[in-house]
Amino acid sequence: MEAAQKMDAGQDLETALISLRNTCRELNDIPAAATVLTYGAKRIPHSYSIRYMLALDLLATERTAEAAEHLKWCSTRRPDDQNLRKVTTLAVAERMKQTSSVRKKEIASEPKTLRR
Repeated sequence: MEAAQKMDAGQDLETALISLRNTCRELNDIPAAATVLTYGAKRIPHSYSIRYMLALDLLATERTAEAAEHLKWCSTRRPDDQNLRKVTTLAVAERMKQTSSVRKKEIASEPKTLRR
Protein backbone atom coordinates (compact mmCIF):
# COMPACT_ATOMS: atom_id res chain seq x y z
CA MET A 1 0.00 0.00 0.00
CA GLU A 2 2.89 2.37 0.74
CA ALA A 3 4.27 1.96 -2.78
CA ALA A 4 0.83 2.70 -4.20
CA GLN A 5 0.54 5.85 -2.08
CA LYS A 6 3.74 7.22 -3.60
CA MET A 7 2.45 6.92 -7.17
CA ASP A 8 0.59 9.62 -9.03
CA ALA A 9 -3.20 9.32 -9.27
CA GLY A 10 -3.02 7.91 -12.77
CA GLN A 11 -3.12 4.64 -14.61
CA ASP A 12 -0.13 3.24 -12.69
CA LEU A 13 -1.84 3.79 -9.35
CA GLU A 14 -5.11 2.30 -10.59
CA THR A 15 -3.31 -0.78 -11.92
CA ALA A 16 -1.35 -1.21 -8.69
CA LEU A 17 -4.43 -0.91 -6.51
CA ILE A 18 -6.42 -3.37 -8.59
CA SER A 19 -3.50 -5.81 -8.48
CA LEU A 20 -3.26 -5.44 -4.70
CA ARG A 21 -7.02 -5.90 -4.39
CA ASN A 22 -6.86 -9.08 -6.48
CA THR A 23 -4.06 -10.42 -4.28
CA CYS A 24 -6.18 -9.77 -1.18
CA ARG A 25 -9.09 -11.63 -2.75
CA GLU A 26 -6.86 -14.57 -3.70
CA LEU A 27 -5.92 -14.73 -0.01
CA ASN A 28 -9.65 -14.64 0.85
CA ASP A 29 -9.23 -11.33 2.64
CA ILE A 30 -12.21 -9.47 1.23
CA PRO A 31 -12.21 -6.76 3.93
CA ALA A 32 -8.60 -5.91 3.02
CA ALA A 33 -9.55 -5.83 -0.66
CA ALA A 34 -12.35 -3.38 0.16
CA THR A 35 -9.93 -1.25 2.19
CA VAL A 36 -7.51 -1.07 -0.74
CA LEU A 37 -10.23 0.01 -3.14
CA THR A 38 -11.76 2.45 -0.66
CA TYR A 39 -8.40 4.19 -0.70
CA GLY A 40 -8.40 3.94 -4.49
CA ALA A 41 -11.86 5.49 -4.80
CA LYS A 42 -10.68 8.45 -2.72
CA ARG A 43 -7.54 8.93 -4.81
CA ILE A 44 -9.11 8.23 -8.21
CA PRO A 45 -12.82 9.00 -7.77
CA HIS A 46 -13.52 8.88 -11.52
CA SER A 47 -12.31 5.27 -11.93
CA TYR A 48 -15.20 3.07 -12.99
CA SER A 49 -13.15 -0.11 -12.47
CA ILE A 50 -12.19 0.74 -8.92
CA ARG A 51 -15.70 1.78 -7.94
CA TYR A 52 -17.30 -1.30 -9.50
CA MET A 53 -14.90 -3.74 -7.88
CA LEU A 54 -15.20 -1.87 -4.58
CA ALA A 55 -18.98 -2.25 -4.76
CA LEU A 56 -18.61 -6.01 -5.26
CA ASP A 57 -16.21 -6.27 -2.32
CA LEU A 58 -18.51 -4.19 -0.12
CA LEU A 59 -21.42 -6.46 -1.04
CA ALA A 60 -19.32 -9.49 -0.13
CA THR A 61 -18.67 -7.97 3.30
CA GLU A 62 -22.36 -7.09 3.73
CA ARG A 63 -21.76 -3.33 3.53
CA THR A 64 -24.68 -2.91 1.17
CA ALA A 65 -25.37 0.77 1.81
CA GLU A 66 -21.85 1.71 0.75
CA ALA A 67 -21.97 -0.72 -2.17
CA ALA A 68 -25.25 0.73 -3.41
CA GLU A 69 -23.71 4.21 -3.58
CA HIS A 70 -20.87 3.00 -5.81
CA LEU A 71 -23.19 0.91 -7.96
CA LYS A 72 -25.47 3.89 -8.52
CA TRP A 73 -22.44 5.94 -9.56
CA CYS A 74 -21.43 3.19 -12.00
CA SER A 75 -24.99 2.93 -13.34
CA THR A 76 -25.03 6.59 -14.29
CA ARG A 77 -21.94 6.01 -16.41
CA ARG A 78 -23.14 2.79 -18.03
CA PRO A 79 -26.94 2.89 -18.02
CA ASP A 80 -27.27 0.16 -20.65
CA ASP A 81 -25.16 -2.44 -18.79
CA GLN A 82 -27.68 -5.17 -17.93
CA ASN A 83 -25.35 -7.02 -15.54
CA LEU A 84 -24.66 -3.83 -13.64
CA ARG A 85 -28.36 -3.10 -13.49
CA LYS A 86 -29.04 -6.54 -11.96
CA VAL A 87 -26.29 -6.16 -9.35
CA THR A 88 -27.51 -2.66 -8.50
CA THR A 89 -31.10 -3.82 -8.14
CA LEU A 90 -30.04 -6.64 -5.82
CA ALA A 91 -27.89 -4.31 -3.72
CA VAL A 92 -30.65 -1.73 -3.36
CA ALA A 93 -33.18 -4.44 -2.45
CA GLU A 94 -30.81 -5.85 0.17
CA ARG A 95 -30.21 -2.37 1.56
CA MET A 96 -33.94 -1.80 1.89
CA LYS A 97 -34.36 -5.17 3.57
CA GLN A 98 -31.61 -4.37 6.07
CA THR A 99 -33.06 -0.94 6.79
CA SER A 100 -36.47 -2.45 7.38
CA SER A 101 -35.02 -5.10 9.67
CA VAL A 102 -33.13 -2.51 11.73
CA ARG A 103 -36.26 -0.36 12.05
CA LYS A 104 -38.32 -3.35 13.22
CA LYS A 105 -35.71 -4.07 15.92
CA GLU A 106 -35.78 -0.43 17.01
CA ILE A 107 -39.57 -0.49 17.29
CA ALA A 108 -39.50 -3.76 19.21
CA SER A 109 -37.03 -2.33 21.72
CA GLU A 110 -39.05 0.84 22.36
CA PRO A 111 -41.08 0.92 25.56
CA LYS A 112 -44.71 0.01 24.93
CA THR A 113 -45.85 3.42 26.08
CA LEU A 114 -44.06 5.00 23.09
CA ARG A 115 -45.63 2.65 20.54
CA ARG A 116 -49.00 3.87 19.30
